[in-house]
Amino acid sequence: MAGDRNQAKAARLNRLSLLLRSRSYSLEELAQEFGRDRRTIQRDLADLRDLLACDLEPRNGRYQLDSEGHLPTPSLSLEELWALFLACRTLEKRGTFPLAARSALEKLRGSARALDRRTLQELDRAVGVAPSQDDRASEFLRLTLQAYDKRRSIQIVYRGLNRAEPEARRFDPWGVVLRQDEWYVVGYDHLRAARRTLKLSRAISVTPTDLTYELPDGFDPGSALFHNFDVGDDPARLVRLRVPPELARLLEENPGHPSQAIRGQIVELQVKAPLRMIRWLLGLTGIEVLEPPELRQALAAEAKLIAARHR
Repeated sequence: MAGDRNQAKAARLNRLSLLLRSRSYSLEELAQEFGRDRRTIQRDLADLRDLLACDLEPRNGRYQLDSEGHLPTPSLSLEELWALFLACRTLEKRGTFPLAARSALEKLRGSARALDRRTLQELDRAVGVAPSQDDRASEFLRLTLQAYDKRRSIQIVYRGLNRAEPEARRFDPWGVVLRQDEWYVVGYDHLRAARRTLKLSRAISVTPTDLTYELPDGFDPGSALFHNFDVGDDPARLVRLRVPPELARLLEENPGHPSQAIRGQIVELQVKAPLRMIRWLLGLTGIEVLEPPELRQALAAEAKLIAARHR
């Protein structure tokens, strides 16, 4: 038990040192981050100060370490080793930083204990990852993250779904999001003068610039919009569909929208722009739009045009 507590304390101090090297924190923020009371955090700060033999006094009520303040990497549990192996293997095979991921895997194998090295060899044989179909998006991700790190805008030539020709845009990357095996960059689009979410696999090129930008306070990349169903300032509206059982099962595995709810063969979504859903609905077999009426009518009109072209 004492060994487990010591290992947990070492891991907590290591994480604390990493956090304090990334930016400054108040005592309250650290207590919230670790789910501990202020007194425990104060003890951890004192222990960290002793271990690093550094000046860790608050400045204006906030704590921060310089970039050299760090602890030796703690030993990894078996599950932590698995997690790192799977992450590196995925990044290597999916084309996202393949050389860095391969190098990290070699270092992981080299630094592992003999027993853990045998485990890694077993995982090598057991784990397969399908290769990426588009390595360009991985390179664009690397360039985007480099620009984000320096708070520099990127020049992105981008082909949207609704435009035949690509457009060049100045874009301020505020963060990236991985969704359904696709990387997106979220930020400010100077061409549209608005926040946008761009799918990196649709980019033609990404070029870092020397133009700087300010990152909005408290921005969460997870709040990004991924559907043109949600574009606009109108309140969300209910869309109800009747679908065949096999399509209901497919949508359960691959939701069409974060708001999706399925009850038997009825699918409900809450979206701001229902008429923008027509392209998506045309790709679904055997559906019936129940509401809203204007979406039902618009889909029927599109279906008539398709039928007329195939006579």
